[in-house]
Amino acid sequence: MFKRLYSYFKPHMGLFAVDLVCAFFVGLSDEFMPLIVRNMINEYVPARNWDMMVRWSMALLLIYLIKFCLNLVIVYWGHVFGVRVQADMRRDIFHHIEQLPIAFFDDHKTGSLMSRITNDLQEVSEMAHHGPENLFMSCVMLGVSAFMLGRISLRLTLIVYGCLPFAVLFAILIRKGEMDAFARNRKEIAEINGETETSIAGVRVTRAYNGIDREQEKFDAANKRYVSARSRSYKYLALFNGGMTLFTDLMYVVVVIFGGRMFFRGAISSGDFVAYLLYISMFLTPIKKLVETYEQIMEGMSGVRRFEEIMNLPPEADDPGAVDAGELRGVIEFDDVSFHYRNNDTDGPMVISHLNLSVPEQETLGLVGQSGGGKTTICNLIPRFYEVDSGVIRIDGTDIRHMTRASLRRNIGIVSQDVFLFHGTVRENIAYGRRGRNRGSGEACAHP
Repeated sequence: MFKRLYSYFKPHMGLFAVDLVCAFFVGLSDEFMPLIVRNMINEYVPARNWDMMVRWSMALLLIYLIKFCLNLVIVYWGHVFGVRVQADMRRDIFHHIEQLPIAFFDDHKTGSLMSRITNDLQEVSEMAHHGPENLFMSCVMLGVSAFMLGRISLRLTLIVYGCLPFAVLFAILIRKGEMDAFARNRKEIAEINGETETSIAGVRVTRAYNGIDREQEKFDAANKRYVSARSRSYKYLALFNGGMTLFTDLMYVVVVIFGGRMFFRGAISSGDFVAYLLYISMFLTPIKKLVETYEQIMEGMSGVRRFEEIMNLPPEADDPGAVDAGELRGVIEFDDVSFHYRNNDTDGPMVISHLNLSVPEQETLGLVGQSGGGKTTICNLIPRFYEVDSGVIRIDGTDIRHMTRASLRRNIGIVSQDVFLFHGTVRENIAYGRRGRNRGSGEACAHP
């Protein structure tokens, strides 16, 4: 999963590096303030050195102005980086979905697939920007704060860091449950999108058969499942955020108790004690930032997992040795063909059993029968929308499995019983499948 995600980061490493460098200096700039305040309290205030107070205050102001400019770069170019990663992933998943077998679409709703292309990848985009940036910035702040805290009081710093393993253990214990909960969220959102897309697309049928109440019941059921899944994820999020907030508050208590005791004993000066409290604030800031980023990371990783689920599915492929069919005359032969549909890897009833059928060249054949009898299935097997269980389908005496799918389908015209128009003009829809002729003559459009 991380290897594939890195492949989308790699083309935009320039922006990614700029974002991290700026994040590094932003994290570093925050560490100067406690050091400057410490020097003021320990040296300049007792000596009443107003000039040095003003100079260091101006230096601090300059640092914050630089920090402001760096944050502008981080917010703008960081988001541009995330959007570009998202666009590349959206391009690839759309291209991959277009190449999946037709049977895949029998088991997946359009709205659910739309959710993977839009909602899921939006979360991945936010994670791609904020996740590495916040992690890197937090590591810089933690490292510098630890160094400065150690310089002020190594003993007190060791006491503070002795509390960290408990926070890490708490985060590890709660992580798995939260990952599962956020993955469930993504699935339920996809289900709602699927129900919505189906209901809106079939609104005329719904009105004609007074099915509004039924559609509302189906949507409400999906909506309740989403609320339930979301509530479960919020339970884990509340435990994590609440636990980490308690941990940071207890850190202040530890510093006040042990630091105050050392101050009363004369082990540290008043300036050192104030600086230590300020550095503890700096030390806890990245921890709080990680807590705030945690939900975003969980949402993003669940989106990456769902992206992986689609990308790992094998696309529709030609058989080894398949060749271009050229121009076919149209002699169709079914030789002992049997077929049944699969629904979510579950075998359905046999639709076609040991069918033998021959259609001569330039002859019109009409298939008549009850609904579900296999008429459409026979038509779908000829362009290899589905694979037969047994037997052979030949065109002009050649097994269609020995032809490339593109060349086979190029020779077949289909008028579907389900009316569907792509967005565009009537001419473009008529000429669909003949690239380069959408703006051609009426004669070109007459040969779909």
